[in-house]
Amino acid sequence: MGKGDGSFYPAVAFGSAGYGAESVAVADLNGDGSLDVLVANCAVSGQKACGSRSKGTIGVLINNSSPMTPSAATTDFGFAVAPESNRVAPLRK
Repeated sequence: MGKGDGSFYPAVAFGSAGYGAESVAVADLNGDGSLDVLVANCAVSGQKACGSRSKGTIGVLINNSSPMTPSAATTDFGFAVAPESNRVAPLRK
């Protein structure tokens, strides 16, 4: 993330609730005006292998808009099969 003076804050790595990221989608998921990230993983954390029997996950990383104290809420939806991609679309009641 840029500091606004031409420089950047140090890189921060976040877990994505799984292994083998297959797809990334970016959108404002919670309506706070900040972009959040969804990651489709081909396997659960610790599995370290992807294949037809992999149980995949979708990691949801919520942006808290604070570059100095970043935090990400990561959710494992625990799919029975590995997701290969993800999409973002508005949901209405």
